[in-house]
Amino acid sequence: MKASGVSWVAAMPAHWEMKRMRESFSFRKGLSITKANLEARGIPVISYGQVHSKSNSGVGLCEKLLRFVNPSYLDTSANALVAKNDFIFADTSEDLAGCGNCAFIDSDKYPIFAGYHSVIAHPLLNGNIKYLAYLFQSESWRHQIREKVNAVKVYSITQKILKDIFLLLPPTDEQDQIVRFLDWKVSGINRLINIKKKEIARLGELKKTIVNEAVTHGINPNIPMKSSGVEWLGDIPEHWKLIKLRHILHSFSEKNHLELPLLSVIREEGVIIRDVEDKEANHNYIPDDLSGYKMVKKGQFVMNKMKAWQGSYGISDYTGIVSPAYFIFDVNFDNLQYFHHAIRSKVYVNFFAQASDGIRIGQWDLDMDKMKEIPFIVPPADEQQAIVEYISVAFEKYDVAVTKLMNEVTALHELKNKLISDVATGQIDVRNIEVPKYEYVEENSDADPDSNDESEDVTDEED
Repeated sequence: MKASGVSWVAAMPAHWEMKRMRESFSFRKGLSITKANLEARGIPVISYGQVHSKSNSGVGLCEKLLRFVNPSYLDTSANALVAKNDFIFADTSEDLAGCGNCAFIDSDKYPIFAGYHSVIAHPLLNGNIKYLAYLFQSESWRHQIREKVNAVKVYSITQKILKDIFLLLPPTDEQDQIVRFLDWKVSGINRLINIKKKEIARLGELKKTIVNEAVTHGINPNIPMKSSGVEWLGDIPEHWKLIKLRHILHSFSEKNHLELPLLSVIREEGVIIRDVEDKEANHNYIPDDLSGYKMVKKGQFVMNKMKAWQGSYGISDYTGIVSPAYFIFDVNFDNLQYFHHAIRSKVYVNFFAQASDGIRIGQWDLDMDKMKEIPFIVPPADEQQAIVEYISVAFEKYDVAVTKLMNEVTALHELKNKLISDVATGQIDVRNIEVPKYEYVEENSDADPDSNDESEDVTDEED
């Protein structure tokens, strides 16, 4: 080892080189292309938010990084065509943690677009491109970018900054070995992460099943049942009532409350306070003028009408404002906790799907008149409270297990990041380690593909 002469890595292997990126990369904003050249079946686009996301900063481009769009929706003046082996750096960040995040194109299967606000770097080196992808993923390497952007107090990555960033370059055969070793080790860690994520998802489904069973059949297995008269509801307790939602929900619309916090609705939790400073959680545009946004009072029912078919609605625990395209209702129901659990159960998600009309992929417009005709099951008040308490006790044990699993996933991510950083910067010597045969495993997404919209507000500004 020898002293590196730079702050982000104290020492480096004596036989490795260090070069600035200007010596090894060409930089551009993207290749030009006309709409006539676009494929009719849809164009993969790496969206600004996805490139910026820490979760998508890994090696290689997988389908989870791609957002397919109809060519007619694509503004080619605001998007750049990228090619195989390109690195795409998001050029702005809300904080230092996001600086340095990038995506790597390892496929020439499609014409792929990146947002206009990206810096594209193409390697000129004769080496292993995937080694560079691992190096760029390491926290040590990213530290030097953060030092430079912090100096100007504007979290923006420019071509000028990137050109002055240093690369650590082992001999080509060592680059190949580093990639083999990291692929093997990262794959093993990914496998463990996926097992734990699968268990988290399973516990989430168990919680949904508990709620669904409790609000449709009650918690007494010996109670007499009757037909609900609704095919997919099946039987319900014979002393329970069915009423239409129009008897419970009454539309509410009040605007011009700029002093209130911005709220959003996510599928897993319902109504939340939206973190306007978190770039990764705000893929959609937030206008400067929020006077048209609707007021929500604590205890009101809020629906993302484009995502109701996925379960994006709930009773609000907060007073705030939401997109003008949301539905807000006063709720004529005494036990709001019971109503919240029941209306968010799987059976009602199906009802809302039936009351929605598809207008584009992932967007189904809920018809309010159809929605108000949906039947709602109403147990007696004492049973409602018993169900609420039963669900609370059942959730507690599952939540403890989920928290433990999530902490384990976090620890595995930290282990993976530390391993990548140490190996890619030469702090761990892997030259003589024999890599066995194995099957590479990608890290799975936290949720299914449709869940990327969970923190997004509807941007169709309509009343």
